[in-house]
Amino acid sequence: MKSKSYISLSFLRIVFIFLIFLEHYPITPLRVGGKAVCFFFILSGFVLSYGYGNKLSIEGITYKNFLVPRLVKLYPLHWLLLPLGIWIGRDFLKQTCYYLPAKSNIID
Repeated sequence: MKSKSYISLSFLRIVFIFLIFLEHYPITPLRVGGKAVCFFFILSGFVLSYGYGNKLSIEGITYKNFLVPRLVKLYPLHWLLLPLGIWIGRDFLKQTCYYLPAKSNIID
């Protein structure tokens, strides 16, 4: 039996991801990233629990049969986008680290 998907909840997850992204942008006036992370994880937990609830209770899916498809789905995208994130982060740090002190009294 295939479980229903909550399209509206998935859309909300996308909205929260966008809010988290905006939190990392240096000049955004919107500072709700922390709350967006909480809501994103709550919604993700609900969506995953609902999607796998019957498989876990009725079909008795094993931990391995749950984890392997999730890793196969997530990690290729992670490794594909990691170099892009490092490249963007490199330029971002060069532009936004102006507030760091040149000398620290903590180390001296």
